[in-house]
Formats: sequence, structure tokens, C-alpha cells
Amino acid sequence: MIIYETTNKINGKKYIGKDSKNDENYLGSGILLKLAVKKYGRENFKKEVLEKCNNIYELDEREKYYIDLYNCVESSKYYNMMEGGHGGKQGREAIEKISNSLKNHKMYKSKDRSEKIKKALTGRRLSEEHKAKIKKKMKNRKLSDEHKENISKSRKGIKLTDWQRKRLIEDRRSYKGEQNPFYGKKHSKETLKKMSSNRKNKLLGKENPSHKNAVLTRLLSEFSEQDAKIIYNNYIISDEFIEPKNFISYIKKQN
Repeated sequence: MIIYETTNKINGKKYIGKDSKNDENYLGSGILLKLAVKKYGRENFKKEVLEKCNNIYELDEREKYYIDLYNCVESSKYYNMMEGGHGGKQGREAIEKISNSLKNHKMYKSKDRSEKIKKALTGRRLSEEHKAKIKKKMKNRKLSDEHKENISKSRKGIKLTDWQRKRLIEDRRSYKGEQNPFYGKKHSKETLKKMSSNRKNKLLGKENPSHKNAVLTRLLSEFSEQDAKIIYNNYIISDEFIEPKNFISYIKKQN
């Protein structure tokens, strides 16, 4: 059992670790070290013994000692990202090391790789088993108000592509009839009570912003902006309520 130091012969950067088997071919398990070995080649690294230990407890303790002694986690001269010992913690400096290293890694700069990943994920659908696992994990998850606000801000201004619209339509159609997960089921009295309470706190009919947006969207597809506003204002002061999907046909019948 040894504490060792692996050194990059080209740039002088080092890595301190522990080896319970004293394997000559083992250079270390650190992420940054592995990336460096892949980049520079194994032949450009050397391993030296710093200290021999008698048991696993001493091994953990001495690894932590040397990493702390040379300030390895914070130093740019070392590949270490953990404090060492059994279950060593990762500091903020270590996370920055990973981030800076990966930013310059060719894997993340390759346009070909990005395109390959994009093509591989396009049209991909999750299995029912995978969906069930995600559903189970998310079921009891509660988002904070701040988290909800951040999600809302990130979604503003996003426009769906033609492919995304097509997928949504296909998904909606696939949930009709027996394909709908709720087919043949009924809401409990408690759930119905909650739904009723939620509706009471929401703006209904013409006062609902979603209704206004849906109506104006349809009007703007057929009329100029000025005419659309006039028609909508006349509709608001009327006693009638018309579903957005039937609005254009209703206007044409009136004329």
C-alpha cells in the first residue's frame, strides 16, 4: 500500500493518489489525469512512491495529508480534484478545474460530434418502463416559487418548430379513446373538489388571457391588425361567448 505521485513529463503537472495494490501500471483515477494521459500519451507520465502504508486507514489518512500539504485541489499545478481519503469531498476550485478543462476539450468543440448527437436524439421516444421511472421520481417532487419563475422566464419567447408542432398533434391523437391513460377511470370526490376550487380562482370565459390570445391569433390570420382589434373590442362588449376555433366562421356569418 503506497501514496504515489504521478508527473506529466511534458508540462510538469502532478497527481497525488493512493494505491492499495502497488500496481506499477496504475497512474491514478482522477478525471483530469485520465484526460491528460489520453492527450499526452501514457509514456509521458512517471509514477513515484511518496510513502508506504501499513493498512487502509493509514492509507486514507496519508493521502489526505499529502493532498493538503501541497494544496493540490486548489493548485493549477495538480490534477487533483478531491480532498482525498475515503469519500473525499469535491471543492469549488475542483469544479472550476473540471469546467475549464472540459471547455477546451475537443469532444465539446467538435461540430461533427454535436451533429451526431443531435441526429441520434431526433425522433427518439422513451420506453414505457423509462417513462414510469421518471414519473415515479417526479411524482413527489415540489418546485420552489423561484424555480417555477426561472422555468417560466426560460420558456418565454420560445417558438415551436414545424417538427415539434407535428409531434404534439401526433401525441394528442395517440391519447384518444383507449389509448388515453385515464380511459375508463374516474376522478375521486376529493380530486373533483380540488379541481372545482382551482377553477373558482381562475379567470373564466372572455376574461381568461388564454382565450383572448387564441381569438386574436385567429383574427390576425384573416384580418389586418387594426381590423382585428376592432372586431375583438366589439366582441368583448357583447353578451356572446364564442370558442376560438369557431370565431372566424362566426364573424364571416355575421358579415
